[in-house]
Amino acid sequence: MNTDNRTISPVFLFAAGWRSGSTLLQRLIISSGQVLMWGEAGGALNTLHDVAERYAQMVGPGNASFRHGKGGSGGDSLKNFRDKGEAGVHEWIACMNMPEEAIHSGLRSFFDHIYSDPAAEMGYPRWGVKEVISGVATARFLRSLYPAAKFVFLVRDPFACLLSLKRRRWLSGTVKEKPVVYFSELWRDLASGFRQADFGFYLRYEDLITDDRTLDKLQEYLEIEGLSLDFVRNSRADWKTSDKRKLTFRETFTARRILKDEMLRHQYTLDRRI
Repeated sequence: MNTDNRTISPVFLFAAGWRSGSTLLQRLIISSGQVLMWGEAGGALNTLHDVAERYAQMVGPGNASFRHGKGGSGGDSLKNFRDKGEAGVHEWIACMNMPEEAIHSGLRSFFDHIYSDPAAEMGYPRWGVKEVISGVATARFLRSLYPAAKFVFLVRDPFACLLSLKRRRWLSGTVKEKPVVYFSELWRDLASGFRQADFGFYLRYEDLITDDRTLDKLQEYLEIEGLSLDFVRNSRADWKTSDKRKLTFRETFTARRILKDEMLRHQYTLDRRI
């Protein structure tokens, strides 16, 4: 197992919400035979990011501010504990913690155990994960663990996503109140971060399925070979539905109010209703 994070190059696929084409892209990347892309973790990547931040806070200096509050000076506590030898038990060690790099090393070992090792056992030299509720902040955390990692930020016309979501009962009722607001705000916030990211590969679903040049650029960025639009055209795996409902006027009006500015920044037009 290669534990040098400077040379490990996993692929993290972040999409702006559900029904965005992320599973198609996941399967397309796997079809290369070079990367096993694991599926959504239900927000676990965000939780691990939060775990790392909380440890960093406890290790950090007491006069520094972190997202969850002031630092706990745990790094200084550890140094004092070690320096004092047996008398260290008389020091204030309430927030004593291991160095931040040790925490990151442990998180890399976690990813190796649940993602990298099983992928290797199945014959894939590289691994990846896709997620639909993680933003750029979580991507930056993962990049701190794996500086050589590849990041793909995928967006799709949000009205196409909303229509697909509605026809699948808003993910079978996962969001019970104001689903149009929830999914529209999620798309807006994630897509805004993707657009402004200073790393990774930004990708529109519509370009992926129509333009060979986009696919060529993608596989060049990912450093893999063998991706083909034929796979996209011939793929039939999907969450099928016979629901033919349209978005109502109220749903469309609500979504446009939330989405219009960010949609235009991604070159999605507003001159039609679905």
